[in-house]
Amino acid sequence: MSMFCYKEILFQLTHKVDEYKVEGYIEGTFYPENPNKEITPVVGRLITLDKLDFPAFMSLSCWKKIQERKDFTEDKSYYWFIYFHTKRNKEISEVQLIRPKIDKPYLVDFGGEVFNANVDYMRVRGRIKTIFKKSFSIQVECQSHYEKDLFYKPFTLKIDGILPPEANPGEFWDVVGVRNGNIWTLIKAEIADENKLMELKINRREILRNLLLEKTETNLVPKYLRPPINPTQIKKTPPKQSQPKKKKKRKRKPKPKPKIRPIQKNQNTTGKTFRLY
Repeated sequence: MSMFCYKEILFQLTHKVDEYKVEGYIEGTFYPENPNKEITPVVGRLITLDKLDFPAFMSLSCWKKIQERKDFTEDKSYYWFIYFHTKRNKEISEVQLIRPKIDKPYLVDFGGEVFNANVDYMRVRGRIKTIFKKSFSIQVECQSHYEKDLFYKPFTLKIDGILPPEANPGEFWDVVGVRNGNIWTLIKAEIADENKLMELKINRREILRNLLLEKTETNLVPKYLRPPINPTQIKKTPPKQSQPKKKKKRKRKPKPKPKIRPIQKNQNTTGKTFRLY
């Protein structure tokens, strides 16, 4: 959970209406194969609460930053934000760990719908490829054309569940599902709408205020989410009247005693042997 609010957004808004996404949350413990070797990526296994074992990896830089946190323990179970891949039979084949959430958040989406933090969620944005009776497949591509041509190739995910009747192959959809064992099951689906995305972006700050700032201390909230302050309602406290400082009396220095020096006899006209000067 975030340090400044009791709620947290389940999945963030995308930059473009046709932006591909494969992300989610899985609760479990990460066991690296070689914890003492500085090799990237850090490869290991993610053991979930229901004792399933998934191949997992994460970048060395992320792993070092997580280990430096005082509230992180390697043998403890955390709610991990992940990217994932699936096999042809819809099973999860591999997960990429991004960051753990130290406290379980109170998850909501931009529509205000509440999600249980004890459940593993996934989100897929892509084009519907095939629609079956009780499942469907969705195709996901890499955003960068350079990476797509050289390293990454488009892949297809199969998800259990029935899409709305208006869904057609070739359309771009945003779907959310939950993990049942090693298979994802659909719970929410909506077609990608550019007008709705632009409206959410314009009102994003106000929406976040309404969703996240319930029962939250204002001084713990980021400045960009704090409600605007009316300057006329600010009570100005009068400045304290400063007391006049007492002048310190300066001590007068004593006058130096006159110095005496002898006078030569040839210059003595008065008959005295000494004089003051």
